[in-house]
Amino acid sequence: MKELLLTELPSFVADQVDESGLQKLMGNLDANGDEELDFQEYAVFLALTAELCHEFFRECA
Repeated sequence: MKELLLTELPSFVADQVDESGLQKLMGNLDANGDEELDFQEYAVFLALTAELCHEFFRECA
């Protein structure tokens, strides 16, 4: 997930991704506790990311 964030969303996360933050994010997303993100858990991540981007651009307008 860290690699995805850093390569695909570098301007969104900048230098704000650290190991403890990543572990917290993974823990929050991993609903079934198997230490992997399945498609449904990843879809939740995408939905939350889209919502944050929407709020960011709405505030910039």
